[in-house]
Amino acid sequence: MFEKDLEKVYSKKEWQRQWSLFHLFRKWDTVVGDQSSRITMPAFFRRDVLWIYVRNSSWMQHLQYIKPDILEGVKRVLPDFRVGDVQFALFPSDLPWDKTKSFSSPRRLSPEAEEDFKGLVQSIGDDTCREALYNLWQAHEKLGRE
Repeated sequence: MFEKDLEKVYSKKEWQRQWSLFHLFRKWDTVVGDQSSRITMPAFFRRDVLWIYVRNSSWMQHLQYIKPDILEGVKRVLPDFRVGDVQFALFPSDLPWDKTKSFSSPRRLSPEAEEDFKGLVQSIGDDTCREALYNLWQAHEKLGRE
């Protein structure tokens, strides 16, 4: 239920690429398998190309060999979204959710940023959905870049 509400919000705000990326991220292990999902992640779309972050260049080279399988897996997970190719890039070391980093303390949120986000989601009619989206944003921001 909650996922359908989020999908409506993303569609209304024309965030379909981000929604597709979110959906792909949640199903990533089914696309590339358990082992590869630990060293890769879907990063972003640029036009019809999915960019995938890879932990190191050795794995990047290996993934080139299975690129057609990855593309087919992506198309299975996102059948209504046009993905023409996949490309690989090294995993940026400054990403906050890099599995190799640990976070000792959450970041403080500025009151201005909270008010800005609340203003952004005020048009969501369902209180539960709006609050869940706010909580998700808040958790993301607390673990965000410093």
